[in-house]
Amino acid sequence: RATLIHFPDDVSSLMNLALIEMRRGDFENAARLLKDVVALNKKAALPRYHLAMALLKLGRANDAISHLRTAARIDVRSPELYLALGVAYTIGSQLKHAAKAFKTALTLAPNLVAAVHGLAMAFLQGGELQEAITLLQQQLERAPDDRTGREMLAHAYFNTRQYDRARSQLSYALQGVGTDTEQSRTEKARLANNVAACFALEGNRGEARKWLTVATGLQPGNALPYLNLGRLLLTEGLTTDAITLLESCKKRFSDDETTCMLLAISYDRLEDYDRAISQISPLVE
Repeated sequence: RATLIHFPDDVSSLMNLALIEMRRGDFENAARLLKDVVALNKKAALPRYHLAMALLKLGRANDAISHLRTAARIDVRSPELYLALGVAYTIGSQLKHAAKAFKTALTLAPNLVAAVHGLAMAFLQGGELQEAITLLQQQLERAPDDRTGREMLAHAYFNTRQYDRARSQLSYALQGVGTDTEQSRTEKARLANNVAACFALEGNRGEARKWLTVATGLQPGNALPYLNLGRLLLTEGLTTDAITLLESCKKRFSDDETTCMLLAISYDRLEDYDRAISQISPLVE
């Protein structure tokens, strides 16, 4: 800052200060500084890249796209610029353009995993599920330990109702989760919950119950596995078991509206209407 008082057009100082502001999370100020850098050095790609990143943080995807397109014309051989452009297009819901940008990044850097994931996401969001499956199968042949790729492939299989294949990918990903940390337990719980969803849609409710029980044990602070298990018990007609579980869930997550709704449904099935009403009344109020 002291340098800029005496040399307000010093590009290096402006750039460094902008990067500091980005690390601090002040993207508005960072964008303002980077605009000055771009104005002073219109033929440099890097300031436009950083400006685009700040603009994306500010929710201004179209402005970010404009700067990234200019940067890509300046440095046509940079896969990172096309990767960033693909991300910006995805955020801006321009999926065809996103796919094209990710493909260009992969042409320049065929092993750029982030570009593979980005392209797969563009396919998934655009409903091009078979294209996503083919791309991710090829990726996993090259990199079997790519857990993100496996989860994306499981998602594609799930949405094409290939639940057994989805389960296989999720189970493989689950085996690769590391040591017993809070983060690893959270990841394992999420994967176990998704395995349970596959079993449930296959009609194997016993296995679904088992996996949801695993998920609740791994992450007792997350309501979702409890709620899914409650729904499953209701589907099976095990209303009393569902109530026991959901009452326990309500003690843990007193503000969760879905728990109250499921409890109301459960009590209604037992024709205990007063208790059903007592669950819903606070929500109505």
